[in-house]
Amino acid sequence: MLMPIIFICFILSLLFGQLGVLPITPGAYVYLHDMVLLVFLCAGGLYWLKKRTFVMPKLYKPIVAFVMVGVVSLAVNSYRFPTNETLTSGLYLIRWAMYALLYGLLVQKLISSSLLLRGLYGFGTGISVLGFIQYIWYPELRNLSYLGWDPHFYRLFSTLFDPNFAGAIIVLAIFLGVFLMQRYPRQKALWVLQIVNGIALYLTYSRSSYVAFAVATVCFILLRKKWKAIMLLILVLLLVIIVPKPGGKTLSLMRMDSTVARIGNWQQTGGLIGKAPIIGYGFNTLRFVKESGVTRQGDVISRAGAGIDSSVLFVLATTGIIGLVIYMWLIWSMVSNVRLGKIPKILYEVYILSLVVLGIHSLFSNSLFYPWVMIWLWIFTAGVEDYG
Repeated sequence: MLMPIIFICFILSLLFGQLGVLPITPGAYVYLHDMVLLVFLCAGGLYWLKKRTFVMPKLYKPIVAFVMVGVVSLAVNSYRFPTNETLTSGLYLIRWAMYALLYGLLVQKLISSSLLLRGLYGFGTGISVLGFIQYIWYPELRNLSYLGWDPHFYRLFSTLFDPNFAGAIIVLAIFLGVFLMQRYPRQKALWVLQIVNGIALYLTYSRSSYVAFAVATVCFILLRKKWKAIMLLILVLLLVIIVPKPGGKTLSLMRMDSTVARIGNWQQTGGLIGKAPIIGYGFNTLRFVKESGVTRQGDVISRAGAGIDSSVLFVLATTGIIGLVIYMWLIWSMVSNVRLGKIPKILYEVYILSLVVLGIHSLFSNSLFYPWVMIWLWIFTAGVEDYG
């Protein structure tokens, strides 16, 4: 009973988002959910020692391989940075390993898959609900620009302080809700929660989230052969384009300032990759690569410490071709290890569509290495593997 209680506390801690942050060094932070996760991992480890049974996680090989290439990339590039900067970058690799360890602990069947999936949906829907409160009472972040936050005029960014990442979480929640609606067809409240998530997604005005949702929805329609639903999707997209927006041109889907900035970011990152193509600059060290021009340095504080608007480019720039190959191995293993015959077809489809969502979204933002998204993916993967 203890482990489910701690897990629920962990899910609740995720809702604090950027409000539960504790700076430890310039540019490095510990979140409230990190501290709760440490308690969960310690309690789970003690429970496992008492139980004396261990289920080898299916993804342990690519996980260990990616951690190793992250360590090697930091070691090889240690001459480029002062020791404190290398150690700070190493903290992010430790965080990545902790989140992966969460997956490894959850597949030990300490918590039911039903609680894992419902907990995730509660987290995603909670982000939407808190986002509505934020949208009404705190519609912009202009007064926090001095801390490095973008203003995000009249956009739903919830406690994550970023509409793009909030949008990614909400899209994932919407698709998980599709499974739960079939799993619990008598719970009419799920319809209401899905509508809440849909409106929240719209208010993010996040184009990357819109595109990820649209592509995944088309894939779902093709899988289910619900051809009439294509007209509904087109209608929704038209409404998104036509409905007036309170922020004027700053919320236009055709706005070019962020598009131009993103393209420039990709070009700068391409130059970095060309200089260290094999093993990269070291995992998450790009905040310290001052000559690159990718990160903002000096008097301006940036919350985009990784400085790259693409997860693929992030992996290439930090761990090189070797790291990218291993990370693709990890993603492929996530897909291939899920057996359709062992889980409901709808859950299998939703899991694959979630990977599609993140794959599309990560082309425009570093979604796959965003803490809340990483945690979602690891918990969902454990819930699918351990379903029953």
